[in-house]
Amino acid sequence: MSRLAAAAVAAVGFVAGVFPIFDGDIFWHLAAGRWIAEHGELPRLDPFRFTAPGARWIDHEWLFQLSVHGLVRAVGLDGLILARGAALAGFGLAVFAAARRAALAADLAGWVALAAILGVRPRFLDRPEIVTLFAVVALLSLLEQRERTLAAVSGAPRSMRWQGLVAPLALVVVWVNFHGEALLAPVLAGLFLLGAALVPGVGARDGLRRRAAEIAGVPLLCAAALLANPHGWRLLEVPHGIRGALTELAAVNPEWLSAFRAPQPFLFGGMAAVAALAAAARARLGRWPAPGWGLATLALGAVALTAVRHQALFYAAGAPFAARCLGAWPEAREAAAPARRRRVAGLAAGALALGAWCVAPPVAGPLRPRHGGLAWGLGLAEGRFPVRAAARLAERPEIGPLYNEFAHGGFLLWRLHPPRRVFLDGRMELDPGLLHELAAARRSAESWGDLLRRRGAVGALVRYEARAVTVFELEAGGAARPVESRTPNAFLFPTTSWDLVYWDDEAMLFLVPGTPGWDESPYRFVQPEDAAWTLRRASADREFRAAALAEIERKLAEQPDCRRAADLRRRLLAAATS
Repeated sequence: MSRLAAAAVAAVGFVAGVFPIFDGDIFWHLAAGRWIAEHGELPRLDPFRFTAPGARWIDHEWLFQLSVHGLVRAVGLDGLILARGAALAGFGLAVFAAARRAALAADLAGWVALAAILGVRPRFLDRPEIVTLFAVVALLSLLEQRERTLAAVSGAPRSMRWQGLVAPLALVVVWVNFHGEALLAPVLAGLFLLGAALVPGVGARDGLRRRAAEIAGVPLLCAAALLANPHGWRLLEVPHGIRGALTELAAVNPEWLSAFRAPQPFLFGGMAAVAALAAAARARLGRWPAPGWGLATLALGAVALTAVRHQALFYAAGAPFAARCLGAWPEAREAAAPARRRRVAGLAAGALALGAWCVAPPVAGPLRPRHGGLAWGLGLAEGRFPVRAAARLAERPEIGPLYNEFAHGGFLLWRLHPPRRVFLDGRMELDPGLLHELAAARRSAESWGDLLRRRGAVGALVRYEARAVTVFELEAGGAARPVESRTPNAFLFPTTSWDLVYWDDEAMLFLVPGTPGWDESPYRFVQPEDAAWTLRRASADREFRAAALAEIERKLAEQPDCRRAADLRRRLLAAATS
Protein backbone atom coordinates (compact mmCIF):
# COMPACT_ATOMS: atom_id res chain seq x y z
CA MET A 1 0.00 0.00 0.00
CA SER A 2 2.86 2.33 0.76
CA ARG A 3 4.26 1.78 -2.75
CA LEU A 4 0.91 2.58 -4.34
CA ALA A 5 0.63 5.78 -2.29
CA ALA A 6 4.19 6.76 -3.25
CA ALA A 7 3.44 6.09 -6.93
CA ALA A 8 0.37 8.34 -6.73
CA VAL A 9 2.43 11.13 -5.16
CA ALA A 10 5.19 10.78 -7.78
CA ALA A 11 2.69 10.83 -10.65
CA VAL A 12 1.00 14.02 -9.45
CA GLY A 13 4.37 15.65 -8.79
CA PHE A 14 5.58 14.90 -12.31
CA VAL A 15 2.40 16.14 -13.97
CA ALA A 16 2.34 19.27 -11.82
CA GLY A 17 5.96 20.06 -12.70
CA VAL A 18 5.55 19.93 -16.49
CA PHE A 19 4.67 23.38 -17.81
CA PRO A 20 6.30 25.71 -20.37
CA ILE A 21 9.22 27.90 -19.34
CA PHE A 22 7.88 31.34 -18.46
CA ASP A 23 10.51 32.63 -16.05
CA GLY A 24 13.44 34.32 -17.79
CA ASP A 25 16.03 33.86 -15.04
CA ILE A 26 16.82 30.33 -16.19
CA PHE A 27 18.38 31.77 -19.34
CA TRP A 28 21.03 33.90 -17.66
CA HIS A 29 21.83 30.86 -15.54
CA LEU A 30 22.26 28.87 -18.76
CA ALA A 31 24.44 31.62 -20.24
CA ALA A 32 26.58 31.63 -17.10
CA GLY A 33 26.91 27.83 -17.15
CA ARG A 34 27.99 27.99 -20.78
CA TRP A 35 30.57 30.67 -19.96
CA ILE A 36 31.98 28.61 -17.08
CA ALA A 37 32.15 25.46 -19.22
CA GLU A 38 33.90 27.30 -22.06
CA HIS A 39 36.41 29.15 -19.87
CA GLY A 40 37.03 26.48 -17.25
CA GLU A 41 36.71 28.97 -14.39
CA LEU A 42 34.19 31.10 -12.56
CA PRO A 43 33.63 34.66 -13.77
CA ARG A 44 35.06 37.17 -11.32
CA LEU A 45 34.06 40.21 -13.39
CA ASP A 46 30.69 40.37 -15.09
CA PRO A 47 30.96 39.41 -18.80
CA PHE A 48 27.32 40.02 -19.68
CA ARG A 49 26.27 43.65 -19.10
CA PHE A 50 27.55 46.63 -21.06
CA THR A 51 26.13 48.96 -18.39
CA ALA A 52 28.49 47.66 -15.70
CA PRO A 53 31.86 47.07 -17.37
CA GLY A 54 34.35 45.52 -14.97
CA ALA A 55 31.79 45.06 -12.18
CA ARG A 56 32.68 42.37 -9.66
CA TRP A 57 30.28 39.45 -9.82
CA ILE A 58 29.84 36.99 -6.97
CA ASP A 59 28.46 34.05 -8.93
CA HIS A 60 27.32 32.02 -5.94
CA GLU A 61 25.00 29.71 -7.92
CA TRP A 62 27.69 28.36 -10.23
CA LEU A 63 27.04 24.67 -9.53
CA PHE A 64 23.39 25.02 -10.52
CA GLN A 65 24.42 26.86 -13.68
CA LEU A 66 26.86 24.17 -14.73
CA SER A 67 24.28 21.48 -14.00
CA VAL A 68 21.47 23.00 -16.07
CA HIS A 69 23.85 23.94 -18.88
CA GLY A 70 24.98 20.33 -19.14
CA LEU A 71 21.38 19.11 -18.94
CA VAL A 72 20.16 21.42 -21.71
CA ARG A 73 23.11 20.52 -23.93
CA ALA A 74 22.20 16.86 -23.50
CA VAL A 75 18.39 16.93 -23.74
CA GLY A 76 17.33 20.46 -24.73
CA LEU A 77 14.85 22.83 -23.12
CA ASP A 78 12.03 20.30 -23.26
CA GLY A 79 14.28 17.86 -21.43
CA LEU A 80 14.84 20.53 -18.78
CA ILE A 81 11.08 20.84 -18.34
CA LEU A 82 10.70 17.08 -17.97
CA ALA A 83 13.55 17.09 -15.46
CA ARG A 84 11.65 19.75 -13.51
CA GLY A 85 8.64 17.44 -13.45
CA ALA A 86 10.83 14.62 -12.17
CA ALA A 87 12.27 16.96 -9.53
CA LEU A 88 8.82 17.92 -8.27
CA ALA A 89 7.93 14.23 -8.11
CA GLY A 90 11.12 13.68 -6.12
CA PHE A 91 10.23 16.50 -3.75
CA GLY A 92 6.81 14.96 -3.16
CA LEU A 93 8.45 11.61 -2.41
CA ALA A 94 10.90 13.26 -0.01
CA VAL A 95 7.99 14.77 1.93
CA PHE A 96 6.14 11.43 1.76
CA ALA A 97 9.17 9.64 3.23
CA ALA A 98 9.48 12.27 5.97
CA ALA A 99 5.80 11.78 6.81
CA ARG A 100 6.18 7.99 6.90
CA ARG A 101 9.08 8.33 9.33
CA ALA A 102 6.55 9.92 11.67
CA ALA A 103 4.70 6.56 11.57
CA LEU A 104 1.86 8.14 9.60
CA ALA A 105 -0.36 5.86 7.56
CA ALA A 106 0.53 5.68 3.87
CA ASP A 107 -2.64 7.40 2.68
CA LEU A 108 -2.31 10.32 5.12
CA ALA A 109 1.39 10.64 4.28
CA GLY A 110 0.33 10.79 0.63
CA TRP A 111 -2.18 13.58 1.28
CA VAL A 112 0.48 15.57 3.16
CA ALA A 113 2.88 15.14 0.24
CA LEU A 114 0.22 16.19 -2.30
CA ALA A 115 -0.49 19.35 -0.27
CA ALA A 116 3.25 20.10 -0.27
CA ILE A 117 3.42 19.64 -4.05
CA LEU A 118 0.58 22.10 -4.61
CA GLY A 119 2.13 24.51 -2.11
CA VAL A 120 5.53 24.68 -3.79
CA ARG A 121 4.33 24.38 -7.39
CA PRO A 122 3.96 28.14 -8.12
CA ARG A 123 7.62 28.61 -7.13
CA PHE A 124 8.96 25.31 -8.49
CA LEU A 125 10.56 27.05 -11.44
CA ASP A 126 13.82 26.39 -13.26
CA ARG A 127 15.77 28.13 -10.52
CA PRO A 128 18.32 27.20 -7.84
CA GLU A 129 15.65 27.49 -5.14
CA ILE A 130 14.50 24.00 -6.17
CA VAL A 131 17.70 22.75 -4.53
CA THR A 132 16.88 24.72 -1.39
CA LEU A 133 13.50 23.01 -1.04
CA PHE A 134 15.16 19.60 -1.15
CA ALA A 135 17.94 20.76 1.17
CA VAL A 136 15.52 21.99 3.86
CA VAL A 137 13.73 18.62 4.00
CA ALA A 138 17.05 16.75 3.92
CA LEU A 139 18.77 18.86 6.60
CA LEU A 140 15.92 18.59 9.10
CA SER A 141 15.47 14.88 8.36
CA LEU A 142 19.19 14.20 8.94
CA LEU A 143 19.10 16.07 12.22
CA GLU A 144 16.00 14.16 13.26
CA GLN A 145 17.68 10.85 12.41
CA ARG A 146 20.66 11.90 14.50
CA GLU A 147 18.38 12.61 17.45
CA ARG A 148 16.75 9.21 17.15
CA THR A 149 20.12 7.47 16.93
CA LEU A 150 21.32 9.25 20.07
CA ALA A 151 18.08 8.44 21.88
CA ALA A 152 18.50 4.73 21.08
CA VAL A 153 21.99 4.60 22.62
CA SER A 154 21.99 5.12 26.36
CA GLY A 155 24.78 7.46 27.38
CA ALA A 156 25.97 8.05 23.81
CA PRO A 157 29.65 9.13 23.80
CA ARG A 158 30.52 12.68 22.83
CA SER A 159 32.29 11.48 19.67
CA MET A 160 29.07 9.86 18.48
CA ARG A 161 27.23 13.16 18.81
CA TRP A 162 29.66 14.95 16.53
CA GLN A 163 30.04 12.09 14.04
CA GLY A 164 26.32 12.34 13.36
CA LEU A 165 26.90 15.82 11.95
CA VAL A 166 29.06 14.74 8.99
CA ALA A 167 26.12 14.26 6.61
CA PRO A 168 24.32 17.52 7.55
CA LEU A 169 27.52 19.54 7.16
CA ALA A 170 28.32 17.90 3.82
CA LEU A 171 24.80 18.79 2.69
CA VAL A 172 25.40 22.45 3.62
CA VAL A 173 28.65 22.51 1.59
CA VAL A 174 26.85 21.27 -1.52
CA TRP A 175 23.80 23.47 -0.88
CA VAL A 176 25.76 26.73 -0.63
CA ASN A 177 27.27 26.21 -4.08
CA PHE A 178 23.83 25.74 -5.61
CA HIS A 179 21.84 28.50 -3.93
CA GLY A 180 22.42 31.40 -1.59
CA GLU A 181 19.50 30.47 0.66
CA ALA A 182 21.87 27.97 2.22
CA LEU A 183 22.42 30.90 4.59
CA LEU A 184 19.31 29.57 6.34
CA ALA A 185 21.13 26.38 7.38
CA PRO A 186 22.66 27.62 10.67
CA VAL A 187 19.33 29.08 11.81
CA LEU A 188 17.38 25.94 10.93
CA ALA A 189 19.93 23.66 12.59
CA GLY A 190 19.98 25.73 15.78
CA LEU A 191 16.19 25.90 16.01
CA PHE A 192 15.79 22.18 15.37
CA LEU A 193 18.31 21.23 18.05
CA LEU A 194 16.75 23.70 20.48
CA GLY A 195 13.35 22.13 19.88
CA ALA A 196 14.73 18.61 20.25
CA ALA A 197 16.34 19.53 23.58
CA LEU A 198 12.95 20.63 24.91
CA VAL A 199 11.45 17.14 24.55
CA PRO A 200 12.63 14.79 27.28
CA GLY A 201 13.11 11.23 26.11
CA VAL A 202 13.44 12.03 22.43
CA GLY A 203 17.16 12.39 21.96
CA ALA A 204 17.48 15.06 24.64
CA ARG A 205 18.16 13.05 27.78
CA ASP A 206 20.97 15.32 28.83
CA GLY A 207 18.56 18.23 29.13
CA LEU A 208 18.69 21.71 27.68
CA ARG A 209 21.53 22.90 29.93
CA ARG A 210 23.94 20.10 29.03
CA ARG A 211 23.16 20.48 25.33
CA ALA A 212 23.72 24.23 25.25
CA ALA A 213 27.17 23.83 23.67
CA GLU A 214 25.73 21.63 20.95
CA ILE A 215 22.82 23.98 20.27
CA ALA A 216 25.27 26.84 19.82
CA GLY A 217 28.10 24.86 18.25
CA VAL A 218 26.24 23.09 15.44
CA PRO A 219 24.99 26.35 13.89
CA LEU A 220 28.57 27.64 14.05
CA LEU A 221 29.75 24.54 12.22
CA CYS A 222 27.05 25.09 9.60
CA ALA A 223 28.19 28.70 9.26
CA ALA A 224 31.76 27.48 8.76
CA ALA A 225 30.53 25.02 6.11
CA LEU A 226 28.97 27.95 4.26
CA LEU A 227 32.47 29.31 3.68
CA ALA A 228 33.23 26.29 1.48
CA ASN A 229 32.36 28.23 -1.65
CA PRO A 230 34.61 30.04 -4.14
CA HIS A 231 33.71 33.46 -2.71
CA GLY A 232 33.97 32.74 1.03
CA TRP A 233 32.34 35.30 3.28
CA ARG A 234 31.66 37.62 0.33
CA LEU A 235 28.59 35.52 -0.34
CA LEU A 236 26.88 37.77 2.23
CA GLU A 237 27.24 40.71 -0.16
CA VAL A 238 24.63 39.21 -2.51
CA PRO A 239 21.52 39.57 -0.26
CA HIS A 240 22.82 42.98 0.81
CA GLY A 241 23.02 44.08 -2.84
CA ILE A 242 19.54 42.74 -3.62
CA ARG A 243 18.12 44.57 -0.62
CA GLY A 244 19.77 47.79 -1.78
CA ALA A 245 18.34 47.39 -5.28
CA LEU A 246 14.79 46.97 -3.97
CA THR A 247 14.73 49.42 -1.06
CA GLU A 248 12.35 52.33 -1.67
CA LEU A 249 11.85 51.29 -5.27
CA ALA A 250 8.58 52.58 -6.68
CA ALA A 251 8.05 49.70 -9.09
CA VAL A 252 8.91 46.30 -7.61
CA ASN A 253 8.91 42.92 -9.31
CA PRO A 254 5.73 41.24 -7.96
CA GLU A 255 7.66 38.22 -6.69
CA TRP A 256 9.48 40.46 -4.22
CA LEU A 257 6.26 41.80 -2.70
CA SER A 258 5.41 40.56 0.77
CA ALA A 259 2.60 38.05 1.19
CA PHE A 260 0.55 40.87 2.74
CA ARG A 261 0.94 43.22 -0.24
CA ALA A 262 0.33 40.39 -2.70
CA PRO A 263 -1.95 37.99 -0.78
CA GLN A 264 -1.29 34.28 -1.32
CA PRO A 265 -4.45 32.35 -0.32
CA PHE A 266 -2.81 28.92 -0.49
CA LEU A 267 0.07 30.07 1.70
CA PHE A 268 -2.23 31.61 4.31
CA GLY A 269 -4.51 28.57 4.15
CA GLY A 270 -1.58 26.22 4.62
CA MET A 271 -0.30 28.19 7.57
CA ALA A 272 -3.73 28.17 9.19
CA ALA A 273 -4.09 24.41 8.67
CA VAL A 274 -0.66 23.61 10.13
CA ALA A 275 -1.27 25.92 13.11
CA ALA A 276 -4.63 24.26 13.78
CA LEU A 277 -3.08 20.78 13.62
CA ALA A 278 -0.29 21.82 15.99
CA ALA A 279 -2.73 23.32 18.48
CA ALA A 280 -4.98 20.23 18.37
CA ALA A 281 -2.01 17.89 18.80
CA ARG A 282 -0.77 19.90 21.78
CA ALA A 283 -4.19 19.67 23.40
CA ARG A 284 -4.17 15.92 22.91
CA LEU A 285 -0.57 15.26 23.99
CA GLY A 286 -0.22 17.95 26.64
CA ARG A 287 2.91 19.25 24.90
CA TRP A 288 3.90 20.66 21.52
CA PRO A 289 4.52 17.90 18.97
CA ALA A 290 7.95 17.70 17.26
CA PRO A 291 9.12 21.14 18.46
CA GLY A 292 12.28 20.91 16.34
CA TRP A 293 10.23 20.76 13.15
CA GLY A 294 7.79 23.27 14.62
CA LEU A 295 10.42 25.93 15.29
CA ALA A 296 11.91 25.44 11.82
CA THR A 297 8.44 25.75 10.29
CA LEU A 298 7.79 28.93 12.26
CA ALA A 299 11.05 30.47 11.05
CA LEU A 300 10.46 29.55 7.40
CA GLY A 301 6.88 30.77 7.65
CA ALA A 302 8.19 34.16 8.74
CA VAL A 303 10.58 34.18 5.76
CA ALA A 304 7.75 33.13 3.42
CA LEU A 305 5.69 36.14 4.46
CA THR A 306 8.46 38.58 3.46
CA ALA A 307 8.23 37.91 -0.29
CA VAL A 308 6.13 35.91 -2.73
CA ARG A 309 9.29 34.24 -4.04
CA HIS A 310 9.92 32.67 -0.60
CA GLN A 311 6.47 31.15 -0.06
CA ALA A 312 7.51 27.60 -1.01
CA LEU A 313 9.94 27.48 1.92
CA PHE A 314 7.06 27.14 4.36
CA TYR A 315 5.90 23.86 2.85
CA ALA A 316 9.38 22.28 2.89
CA ALA A 317 9.27 22.18 6.71
CA GLY A 318 5.54 22.71 7.30
CA ALA A 319 4.37 19.55 5.53
CA PRO A 320 6.62 17.15 7.53
CA PHE A 321 5.69 19.04 10.70
CA ALA A 322 1.99 18.59 9.86
CA ALA A 323 2.64 14.86 9.51
CA ARG A 324 4.13 14.76 13.01
CA CYS A 325 1.13 16.64 14.36
CA LEU A 326 -1.23 14.11 12.75
CA GLY A 327 0.77 11.34 14.41
CA ALA A 328 -0.71 12.42 17.75
CA TRP A 329 -3.85 10.42 16.85
CA PRO A 330 -3.52 6.60 16.89
CA GLU A 331 -6.07 6.31 14.10
CA ALA A 332 -3.70 8.28 11.85
CA ARG A 333 -1.26 5.37 12.00
CA GLU A 334 -1.56 2.11 10.09
CA ALA A 335 -5.04 0.59 10.07
CA ALA A 336 -6.25 -2.94 9.35
CA ALA A 337 -5.74 -4.24 5.82
CA PRO A 338 -9.28 -3.61 4.45
CA ALA A 339 -9.31 -0.05 5.80
CA ARG A 340 -5.80 0.56 4.38
CA ARG A 341 -6.93 -0.53 0.92
CA ARG A 342 -9.97 1.76 1.02
CA ARG A 343 -7.94 4.74 2.22
CA VAL A 344 -5.17 4.27 -0.34
CA ALA A 345 -7.80 3.86 -3.07
CA GLY A 346 -9.21 7.23 -1.97
CA LEU A 347 -5.72 8.73 -2.21
CA ALA A 348 -5.31 7.32 -5.72
CA ALA A 349 -8.64 8.83 -6.78
CA GLY A 350 -7.67 12.19 -5.30
CA ALA A 351 -4.28 12.04 -7.05
CA LEU A 352 -6.01 11.33 -10.36
CA ALA A 353 -8.28 14.36 -9.88
CA LEU A 354 -5.33 16.59 -8.98
CA GLY A 355 -3.37 15.39 -12.00
CA ALA A 356 -6.34 16.14 -14.26
CA TRP A 357 -6.61 19.60 -12.71
CA CYS A 358 -2.93 20.26 -13.46
CA VAL A 359 -3.31 19.16 -17.08
CA ALA A 360 -6.61 20.92 -17.82
CA PRO A 361 -7.43 23.45 -15.08
CA PRO A 362 -10.67 25.45 -15.27
CA VAL A 363 -10.37 28.95 -16.68
CA ALA A 364 -12.86 30.45 -14.22
CA GLY A 365 -14.39 29.78 -10.84
CA PRO A 366 -12.90 28.94 -7.43
CA LEU A 367 -10.76 26.09 -8.83
CA ARG A 368 -9.04 28.31 -11.37
CA PRO A 369 -5.26 28.30 -10.74
CA ARG A 370 -3.97 31.44 -9.07
CA HIS A 371 -0.88 31.41 -11.27
CA GLY A 372 -1.65 31.62 -14.97
CA GLY A 373 1.79 30.50 -16.12
CA LEU A 374 1.43 26.86 -15.07
CA ALA A 375 -0.41 25.54 -18.12
CA TRP A 376 0.47 21.97 -19.09
CA GLY A 377 2.99 21.65 -21.91
CA LEU A 378 6.56 21.97 -23.12
CA GLY A 379 8.61 24.70 -24.82
CA LEU A 380 8.51 28.41 -24.10
CA ALA A 381 5.40 30.07 -22.72
CA GLU A 382 3.65 31.98 -25.46
CA GLY A 383 4.36 35.69 -25.59
CA ARG A 384 6.98 35.69 -22.79
CA PHE A 385 10.20 35.95 -24.77
CA PRO A 386 11.34 37.99 -27.83
CA VAL A 387 12.12 34.93 -29.95
CA ARG A 388 11.61 36.52 -33.38
CA ALA A 389 13.27 39.81 -32.44
CA ALA A 390 16.30 37.94 -31.08
CA ALA A 391 16.57 36.05 -34.36
CA ARG A 392 16.58 39.34 -36.28
CA LEU A 393 19.24 40.79 -33.99
CA ALA A 394 21.35 37.65 -34.40
CA GLU A 395 21.47 38.46 -38.13
CA ARG A 396 22.66 42.01 -37.37
CA PRO A 397 25.48 41.81 -34.80
CA GLU A 398 26.79 45.19 -35.97
CA ILE A 399 23.87 47.00 -34.29
CA GLY A 400 25.15 48.63 -31.11
CA PRO A 401 24.12 48.01 -27.49
CA LEU A 402 20.39 47.99 -26.76
CA TYR A 403 18.29 48.70 -23.72
CA ASN A 404 16.26 45.66 -22.69
CA GLU A 405 13.80 45.05 -19.91
CA PHE A 406 14.43 42.99 -16.81
CA ALA A 407 12.32 40.05 -18.04
CA HIS A 408 14.14 39.74 -21.38
CA GLY A 409 17.74 40.09 -20.24
CA GLY A 410 18.39 36.43 -19.50
CA PHE A 411 16.87 35.18 -22.75
CA LEU A 412 18.86 37.67 -24.83
CA LEU A 413 22.07 36.60 -23.10
CA TRP A 414 21.41 32.93 -23.75
CA ARG A 415 20.40 33.58 -27.36
CA LEU A 416 22.84 36.33 -28.40
CA HIS A 417 25.90 36.31 -26.14
CA PRO A 418 28.55 36.45 -27.40
CA PRO A 419 28.91 38.96 -28.90
CA ARG A 420 25.87 40.89 -27.71
CA ARG A 421 25.69 41.99 -24.10
CA VAL A 422 22.61 43.27 -22.31
CA PHE A 423 21.48 46.37 -20.43
CA LEU A 424 20.24 44.44 -17.38
CA ASP A 425 19.11 40.99 -16.33
CA GLY A 426 17.92 39.20 -13.19
CA ARG A 427 21.07 39.87 -11.13
CA MET A 428 19.86 42.91 -9.25
CA GLU A 429 22.82 42.93 -6.85
CA LEU A 430 25.27 43.64 -9.68
CA ASP A 431 24.28 47.30 -9.97
CA PRO A 432 21.91 48.11 -7.08
CA GLY A 433 21.33 51.69 -8.18
CA LEU A 434 20.26 50.87 -11.74
CA LEU A 435 16.61 50.07 -10.99
CA HIS A 436 16.23 53.33 -9.06
CA GLU A 437 17.87 55.20 -11.93
CA LEU A 438 15.47 53.66 -14.44
CA ALA A 439 12.42 54.42 -12.28
CA ALA A 440 13.42 58.06 -11.95
CA ALA A 441 14.14 58.47 -15.67
CA ARG A 442 10.69 57.24 -16.77
CA ARG A 443 9.12 60.53 -15.69
CA SER A 444 9.82 62.15 -19.05
CA ALA A 445 10.89 61.12 -22.55
CA GLU A 446 13.86 63.53 -22.36
CA SER A 447 15.29 62.09 -19.14
CA TRP A 448 14.67 58.56 -20.44
CA GLY A 449 16.57 59.24 -23.64
CA ASP A 450 19.40 60.89 -21.69
CA LEU A 451 19.69 57.82 -19.44
CA LEU A 452 19.90 55.38 -22.34
CA ARG A 453 22.51 57.48 -24.11
CA ARG A 454 24.53 57.90 -20.92
CA ARG A 455 24.48 54.14 -20.38
CA GLY A 456 25.61 53.51 -23.95
CA ALA A 457 22.40 52.21 -25.60
CA VAL A 458 21.64 53.09 -29.23
CA GLY A 459 18.21 51.50 -29.13
CA ALA A 460 15.74 49.52 -27.07
CA LEU A 461 13.94 46.18 -27.26
CA VAL A 462 10.80 46.46 -25.12
CA ARG A 463 7.65 44.56 -24.24
CA TYR A 464 4.15 45.91 -24.74
CA GLU A 465 2.44 47.77 -21.91
CA ALA A 466 -1.28 48.38 -22.15
CA ARG A 467 -1.73 50.92 -19.35
CA ALA A 468 -2.17 54.60 -20.18
CA VAL A 469 0.19 57.46 -19.24
CA THR A 470 -0.97 61.06 -19.17
CA VAL A 471 1.26 63.36 -21.23
CA PHE A 472 1.61 66.89 -19.86
CA GLU A 473 2.67 70.11 -21.56
CA LEU A 474 4.23 73.06 -19.74
CA GLU A 475 2.38 76.34 -20.22
CA ALA A 476 3.94 79.78 -20.18
CA GLY A 477 3.43 80.21 -16.44
CA GLY A 478 5.07 76.88 -15.66
CA ALA A 479 1.85 74.99 -15.00
CA ALA A 480 1.54 71.45 -16.38
CA ARG A 481 -1.45 70.90 -18.67
CA PRO A 482 -2.55 67.36 -19.67
CA VAL A 483 -2.67 67.11 -23.46
CA GLU A 484 -3.18 63.44 -24.30
CA SER A 485 -3.02 59.87 -23.04
CA ARG A 486 -0.39 57.47 -24.41
CA THR A 487 0.95 54.04 -23.57
CA PRO A 488 4.32 53.97 -21.73
CA ASN A 489 6.58 53.11 -24.67
CA ALA A 490 4.77 55.47 -27.02
CA PHE A 491 5.49 58.14 -24.41
CA LEU A 492 9.13 57.18 -23.80
CA PHE A 493 10.08 56.60 -27.45
CA PRO A 494 8.56 59.50 -29.43
CA THR A 495 8.94 59.43 -33.21
CA THR A 496 10.89 62.68 -33.05
CA SER A 497 13.78 60.92 -31.31
CA TRP A 498 13.40 57.22 -32.09
CA ASP A 499 12.65 55.00 -35.08
CA LEU A 500 10.40 51.98 -34.61
CA VAL A 501 12.22 49.57 -36.92
CA TYR A 502 10.71 46.23 -35.95
CA TRP A 503 7.74 44.82 -34.03
CA ASP A 504 5.92 41.53 -33.57
CA ASP A 505 3.52 40.04 -31.03
CA GLU A 506 6.11 40.00 -28.22
CA ALA A 507 8.31 43.08 -28.57
CA MET A 508 9.19 46.34 -30.32
CA LEU A 509 12.65 47.47 -31.41
CA PHE A 510 13.46 51.19 -31.35
CA LEU A 511 16.71 52.65 -32.68
CA VAL A 512 18.23 56.10 -32.72
CA PRO A 513 17.72 57.43 -36.29
CA GLY A 514 20.72 56.62 -38.47
CA THR A 515 21.98 53.73 -36.33
CA PRO A 516 24.32 51.58 -38.45
CA GLY A 517 23.28 48.00 -39.07
CA TRP A 518 19.57 48.44 -39.89
CA ASP A 519 18.70 49.38 -43.45
CA GLU A 520 14.92 48.83 -43.42
CA SER A 521 12.51 51.77 -43.32
CA PRO A 522 11.06 52.57 -39.89
CA TYR A 523 7.36 52.46 -39.07
CA ARG A 524 6.29 56.09 -38.83
CA PHE A 525 2.51 55.80 -38.66
CA VAL A 526 1.76 52.61 -36.78
CA GLN A 527 2.23 52.43 -33.01
CA PRO A 528 1.38 48.77 -32.29
CA GLU A 529 1.38 49.24 -28.53
CA ASP A 530 -0.85 52.32 -28.60
CA ALA A 531 -3.62 51.05 -30.87
CA ALA A 532 -6.11 53.56 -29.42
CA TRP A 533 -3.92 56.50 -30.49
CA THR A 534 -3.40 54.99 -33.94
CA LEU A 535 -7.16 54.57 -34.39
CA ARG A 536 -7.89 58.10 -33.19
CA ARG A 537 -5.43 59.56 -35.70
CA ALA A 538 -6.73 57.30 -38.46
CA SER A 539 -10.34 58.35 -37.83
CA ALA A 540 -9.44 62.02 -38.10
CA ASP A 541 -6.93 61.81 -40.95
CA ARG A 542 -7.61 59.75 -44.09
CA GLU A 543 -4.04 60.05 -45.36
CA PHE A 544 -2.69 58.87 -42.01
CA ARG A 545 -5.07 55.90 -42.13
CA ALA A 546 -3.90 54.93 -45.60
CA ALA A 547 -0.25 55.18 -44.55
CA ALA A 548 -0.88 53.16 -41.39
CA LEU A 549 -2.69 50.45 -43.36
CA ALA A 550 0.21 50.30 -45.80
CA GLU A 551 2.66 49.74 -42.94
CA ILE A 552 0.45 47.02 -41.48
CA GLU A 553 0.27 45.27 -44.85
CA ARG A 554 4.05 45.45 -45.00
CA LYS A 555 4.23 43.83 -41.58
CA LEU A 556 1.81 41.06 -42.52
CA ALA A 557 3.74 40.37 -45.71
CA GLU A 558 6.84 39.90 -43.57
CA GLN A 559 5.05 37.97 -40.78
CA PRO A 560 1.63 36.64 -41.85
CA ASP A 561 0.87 35.16 -38.42
CA CYS A 562 1.32 38.44 -36.51
CA ARG A 563 -1.89 38.60 -34.49
CA ARG A 564 -1.34 42.18 -33.34
CA ALA A 565 -0.98 43.41 -36.94
CA ALA A 566 -4.05 41.47 -38.11
CA ASP A 567 -6.17 42.88 -35.28
CA LEU A 568 -5.02 46.44 -35.92
CA ARG A 569 -5.77 46.10 -39.66
CA ARG A 570 -9.26 44.84 -38.87
CA ARG A 571 -9.93 47.77 -36.55
CA LEU A 572 -8.56 50.31 -39.03
CA LEU A 573 -10.72 48.92 -41.84
CA ALA A 574 -13.74 49.01 -39.55
CA ALA A 575 -12.98 52.65 -38.70
CA ALA A 576 -12.72 53.48 -42.41
CA THR A 577 -16.24 52.17 -43.12
CA SER A 578 -17.92 53.62 -40.05
